[in-house]
This record gives sequence, structure tokens and C-alpha cells, in this order.
Amino acid sequence: MKREDLIKAVEEFIVHVKATDETYREFYKLVASPPDCKFWEGIWKALESHMELLEKLLGGNEENWLDWLEWYIYENRCGENEYTVTISGVEKKICTVEDLMWVFE
Repeated sequence: MKREDLIKAVEEFIVHVKATDETYREFYKLVASPPDCKFWEGIWKALESHMELLEKLLGGNEENWLDWLEWYIYENRCGENEYTVTISGVEKKICTVEDLMWVFE
């Protein structure tokens, strides 16, 4: 798969993650359903399966793509936190999916 297609696939996935998170927050305000209730269980599993598929497209387990993707989405808040990573002595801010791809080049 071409680099541009991978970037687009990850960006589209992030759109779904953000939409699901927003929907969950609004739903919680209405009915205070915990994230592990049956209603949400299927939704989280679908996102998890999508993320695992992306991992396979992005290089598989040996490169820890899933860990980096989760880090980018949940810890770095999809680049909003502008966290820096250091690889082989080179530091880089990770603010976009394209920046994240640098980790594996």
C-alpha cells in the first residue's frame, strides 16, 4: 500500500474514533452508561478490529504499530499535544499522521 493511502486510512480511522468518542460523551450525559456496558461493547470491538486491520496494513506487530497508533490517538490526542519522540538520536514532534509515519521510515 502506498504511503499516501496509509496516511489517508489512518486519518479516516481517527475521524471515526473522534466521532465515537464524542457520541459516547453525549450519550453518557443522557443515560450515564459506563463504557463497558453491552451497548458500547460492540462499538469498541469494531474500533479495535479496525485498528488491528490498520496495524496489518502499516507493518504488523514486529514494528509495534498498534502501540504507536494508540499512543498517537489517546496519549498524544491525535497530535494536539505535540509530543516529541526520539529515534536513533533524532527528535521530532508528532503532530500529524504524516509525522507518525516518520517513526517507521
